[in-house]
Formats: sequence, C-alpha cells, structure tokens
Amino acid sequence: MSFNTANLLDFKWYAPRALKISTKIDGVRPFNLRKVQRKFIQHLKDDFPNGIIRSISLKPRQAGWSTLVAGINSHRMFNWFDEKGILLADKAGRTDEVFSIYYNFKEQLFKHTPELHPIKHKDDVDNDREIHFGARRSGVKAETAQDPNAGRSGTRKWAHLTEYAFYPYAEDVDEGVQNSIPLARETRIFKESTAFGMQGTGESFYNQWEAAIRGDSIYKPFFVAWYEIDDYAVDPGDKFKITKEEVEILKQCPDITEANLAWRRLKISEYTASKEGIFTPSERFKQDFPSYPEEAFLNTGRPVFDQNKLKAQIHALTVRPAQRDNVRLTKPFMLIHANNLIIYKVPRKGERYTIGADVAEGVASGDMSTAYVRSEKGEQMASFTGHIDPDHFGRLLVELGTVYNKALIVPELNNMGSTTVTTIRELQYFPVYHRMVFDEEIKKEIPKIGWRTTVKTKQMMLSRLIAGFRDGEEGIKDVELLREMKSLARESSGSVELTGKDRTVAACLAVIGTDQLYDPVKIFKPEEGPERLHFERKDISRSHALREQK
Repeated sequence: MSFNTANLLDFKWYAPRALKISTKIDGVRPFNLRKVQRKFIQHLKDDFPNGIIRSISLKPRQAGWSTLVAGINSHRMFNWFDEKGILLADKAGRTDEVFSIYYNFKEQLFKHTPELHPIKHKDDVDNDREIHFGARRSGVKAETAQDPNAGRSGTRKWAHLTEYAFYPYAEDVDEGVQNSIPLARETRIFKESTAFGMQGTGESFYNQWEAAIRGDSIYKPFFVAWYEIDDYAVDPGDKFKITKEEVEILKQCPDITEANLAWRRLKISEYTASKEGIFTPSERFKQDFPSYPEEAFLNTGRPVFDQNKLKAQIHALTVRPAQRDNVRLTKPFMLIHANNLIIYKVPRKGERYTIGADVAEGVASGDMSTAYVRSEKGEQMASFTGHIDPDHFGRLLVELGTVYNKALIVPELNNMGSTTVTTIRELQYFPVYHRMVFDEEIKKEIPKIGWRTTVKTKQMMLSRLIAGFRDGEEGIKDVELLREMKSLARESSGSVELTGKDRTVAACLAVIGTDQLYDPVKIFKPEEGPERLHFERKDISRSHALREQK
C-alpha cells in the first residue's frame, strides 16, 4: 500500500484501509465510514476549532457509535506519540465488549496491514483490559464506571465514556476523568450514550446534554436519529401504505423514508412478545430508537422512587448525618467487622426487629454482603456493608439478631445465600423468615427458610419498599442507600434491575420480614425432623400471608 504522511493522519482515508470491524453478518470487513459517521467527523472539525474536543453524543441502540469513537482513538494511538487514553463503560460486560473493539483494531492492523502498525517495543502491554505501545507511549486502559473512583489515576490525553447515562456515579467519574486530562489542544473526551430518562441514574447525562444544547458547556452536542443509521431500512414492497401515526411521524421528521418506516414496523412487532410491559410497543421503540432528543428522554428511565423526596433526604443527611449511638461491641464477628457496621440506635426493650440480608460471594472484587436492621415501626437501626465470607456473614447476622431482641432474619437464598442460611441453622438461631413450598414427593406444602428472589417475588418485595417510602413509613438513615434508590429506574419492559443494588435488596427484605413478626414463625429443629414445627409466638393476624408468598 502506498501512502504519505497526509494520508496517514487523515482518519477518513485511514479507516477503510487500516481498520477492520467485526460485523454480525458479514464477518471482518474494512471500516467504511457511513454518512452519519462522516457527519460526526465534520462535527469534530467544525465545533472545536481550538482543538480541545469535548463531545457528547445521544444515539439510538446499535448505532455503531462505540465503534466509531474507538476507531478515532485507535487511529490516534497507532500513529501519534503520547496518546494515552481510558475507556469507561457502565458495567463490566460492556467494558469488555467495547475494549474488544480496540483490541480487534490492533490485531487486524498487525495481521492485514503490517506496514501501518506501530513498532513493537519491549515495554508493550497487551492484556484483557490494557493495550500499550511502549515505543510510542500510547495506548488505552479499560475500567468500569461502577466504581466512583474509576478514571482518577494517571495522566492521559483522551477518554471514551460509553453508555454514560447508565453510570451510577457519573459526577464522581467526571471529576476524576476530567482532572486527568488537561484543557489543551489535541485532548479529547467523548461521552456517548442512549438516553436513560431525566431523573435517577440518567439525570446527569440529561443535564449535561441540555447544557450542551443551551451552549452553557464546553461540551458540544451531537444527536444521531435512528433513521440516519443505514441498516435501519428494509424494502417496503409495492403494497406499503402509510398509517395515520406514520403521517404524524413524517410531519416531525420529513427525512424518514418508506424503507425506514417499514423497518420500524418490523422492529415494533418484536416488542409485542413482552407481556409485562408498562409501555406500548410504539413507546418502547421510541425509547430505543428516538427520532429527536426530546423523544429519547421522555420515554426512558421512569424512576422507581419519588426523586424530589430522595433528593431532600439525601441533602438533609449530607448536611447533618444521622446520629449514631455510642456502643461497645463485644460479639466477636461484630467486633472484627466493626468498620463495616453502623449502629444508629441500640435495641429497645420489648420492640421487635427484622434484618434483611443480601448475600454476596465475599470476594474483594465482587459485590458486598449487606444487612439492614429495621424496627417494627420502620426505623433503620443499623446496617452492615462489606466483603465477608458467606458463612461468616451468617455468624454476623446471628450476633446482630441476638443483640436486637432475637430479630427475625430474612436472608436471600440466591447466589451464596444457602451457605449463610446453613450457618444460621447450624448455630440454632431459629427466628428466620420462612416460605411455604409444595413438595411433589409428599404432595403437601412444607416450610423452607430464607427468601428466594424470582421475577415475581422481586416485584413483590420492591413494591413493599416503594409503598413504605412513599407513605413516610421508612426511617432510612443510610445516605448511600438513598442514593442507590435514586438510581433505580424501570426498563421498557417494566422490570427493575437490582443487580449490584445490595443496600436496596437488604432494605426490601427487612420490610418483607415484618409480615412474619405477627404471623406464626415456624422454627426448625433438625434433630426432630422436618415434620416437627415449633411456634415462637402466637398468631395475631395475617393468616393469608403465607399463601401470597408461594
């Protein structure tokens, strides 16, 4: 291949000749820029004459935008010196997925265009989360934005923040990333994302987009409409007739073609398979494939909890943190994990308590096990959040339960929860939440201890916390729990993602446990067999509770 320096530095010339992309249907192909992608390249030239690029893109799903930004950054780090950058995504799976685009660019360059690849050096780094060319002092490191400290360490020239609207700690990540990149020519920060509403987790992206639209920000906006994506069109056929709804769509977006509308109809028909949705198929399409920015934000990220109420409580607890009782810990596991344990109030004589427990694997890099101690009046009494082995967590819960007047423990069985439950039983601590399960072998319902989260029961426990918070019955004192609740939003199907929301799950379980504070708590004594049940206290009411929890 013949080329000169001017060619090499021109991304539009370089991309189809040196960069290869992995397509879903056609395999590895040259990176031929499409019309809307060329439009973005022009945006980078026209909107940033001083060479300090700060771009924020709002896009539909599967627009190829992460690939485009990765291509721009890879072009720079393959051909310039001192082009160190960082890639951040909203979750680990997406981080790996987008990093693989960078990695594939590098691998295909070395394989198919050896005359254009960077010179190999003994200091080169090549692993699952980092590429570094030692001779050029250029490369990319990938991190996940679930950590508020992500992107803080190091000095770099560029950043690629993908699916930014889904960052739970967007402001913290911004502070770290932006302070690691100087305000100087040839520096770049790309924020690109689908929308996730105007509140909750997506609020930061929405506010930054609006500031860019108003011209109140160094960031310049770039919107990608779904119909600008070449793939989103099919042959409409001779019998195609435009509907009344589509007539209105064309009034707002006259550039939409019949081929686009035909594709839209097919895509909407895919959404009809959802029977749990709170949006119509057409509304779900608008969420994933907006025609204009306002449509994107209005149809996404419906918050689960009252955002104004959450903001007010977070502010109040930030200005004046919840008081803690001065206690002297004597229980061994509570003492060992004292740094992860907060005692807001000591137990009161004669009062009943529940402890919601979300169990994690205990590894340092994973989620944390969390406990939420709640009084029968809804007041948060204590909390635990930390990395701890599941069996040790069971011992800690027993100690907490013992201190809080033999509190009813509600452990989640999912993941490593069975290990925690086994430990609780071995310690012969009997006030544990139970559910009735039909046994096929003996053809009758038998009690099982612990809470098992399913699609149905997840909504049940979340609804209880939503109602309690709405009605002012939950005296939450943990500001991090409130921030976590603020980030919860319903997806287009109506479901709520609770993965990684450990504090929220523990609080939900504590609320669920109140059902059995006044129902007969059936106690298992292993030595007497599963048929022998013991009642800790008399039934006062709610005889229907067990039937609802099948």
